[in-house]
Amino acid sequence: LVREFDDVNPAGVRALAKLYLYFGFGAEARSMLSMLPEERIDAEQQATLMAMADLMDGKGIGINHPFSGQQGCNGQTALWSVLADGNIRKTANTDAIQQAFAKLPVHLRVNFGPRLSSMFAESGDLHIAEAILRSVSRTGAEFVPEINLAEAAIAELEGDTEVVAEKLTEEVAERTESAPTALIDLIELSYNERKALSPDVPELIASYELESRDTPLGGPLRKAGVVSLALTGEFAQAFDKLKQVTRRDGPAARADVLDPLMTLLTERADDVTFLQYGLVFAGQSTAAEAGPVAELMARRLLDLGFAEQAQSLLQKLALEPENKDRRLMMAETALALGKPHNALVELMGLEGSEANRMRAAALWRNGEFARSGEYMLGEDSNAAARGFWHSEDMEAIETMAPAEDAPFGQVATVTSQISETSQDPEGLSPLAHARALVESSIGTRDNILDLLNRVDSANAPPVE
Repeated sequence: LVREFDDVNPAGVRALAKLYLYFGFGAEARSMLSMLPEERIDAEQQATLMAMADLMDGKGIGINHPFSGQQGCNGQTALWSVLADGNIRKTANTDAIQQAFAKLPVHLRVNFGPRLSSMFAESGDLHIAEAILRSVSRTGAEFVPEINLAEAAIAELEGDTEVVAEKLTEEVAERTESAPTALIDLIELSYNERKALSPDVPELIASYELESRDTPLGGPLRKAGVVSLALTGEFAQAFDKLKQVTRRDGPAARADVLDPLMTLLTERADDVTFLQYGLVFAGQSTAAEAGPVAELMARRLLDLGFAEQAQSLLQKLALEPENKDRRLMMAETALALGKPHNALVELMGLEGSEANRMRAAALWRNGEFARSGEYMLGEDSNAAARGFWHSEDMEAIETMAPAEDAPFGQVATVTSQISETSQDPEGLSPLAHARALVESSIGTRDNILDLLNRVDSANAPPVE
């Protein structure tokens, strides 16, 4: 390393650095390379060895690294390019990567194998991911770092969420360096699958967050902490934690974590808790924050009778005329707010049973009973008959097919009978005329009583 007159030997330094790299000692290799005087550094070789040293220790090396853009190469550099990029690109030479991995010494295959397998699993290449893990297993190593994460990635690719949860839980239980990452993935899986979460997970995630609060892992851990509290039903603590996320990580992180938090609040919280936070969110949220959850929350707000707040949320969404569900909900809020004209505007061009029912309800509110009945002909015969009866269009009712579930059709029949029996008899002698009037009066009275009884039993409110 050092020749006479304390002169550093560059060849010896690089040789020892490479020896350290061979055995996977990244920090030691960097320490050796730092001994070189600036005037004796080969910049390209130095950068390459430094990058390999960082990869040995699992550190990120940024976008601009010595192996950038070389995943498609035929040599061993393709492997190092993948490890440096942290993902498998579409242009990657998978054969060269596998061959380079097979030539690594056993301890480096154990070190890099699970990480490389996870990357292939994330890219959707199950065959190569499994082959790399089998290669690691054949080494006979007792301890393989991140092996559970790799197996979880393969299970996720196969759609076996039970195995994914099992492997992530094992990684967390072993308290390895990858445990915080495994815990974040486990919480994300529990949210996506809406599975139960152990009550002690929020405390565990909080302890990891305390240790890593100033590292790149701090932000994801804080987000996972909010979601874990929501999954366990601790919404008050979750919103307190949200304030910390906003303060430490900024509005973008807040918007990111609000999606799962407000989704779980809407799906799982009791009415009082939901309204406590949901009403504030409806009034104060930005368009970016409201976008992912607006429709879900608006639906529950409408069901609880808070149409104005539901409308406030829906109006924050980008205009999408082709979004039928959103337009139907906007029409429903307009009806709930007593604005039938707005509802009809939202329903323009929409077809289907639900659209027809709301359109009929809006027309009913406007006093257009006949048109309301027309839209209900194919949906609810009783509602259709009711609309025609209110508009005094008896002919339209007569053209309808008789139905047992349309009592207003019978009401219309009685109404017609009243019109016939209440007519003044003509061409009779005075005595016969008087007798006919009495009989007509009795018949009319009986028909009116029958009509009132039928109307009382059939007078259901219009479909809204």
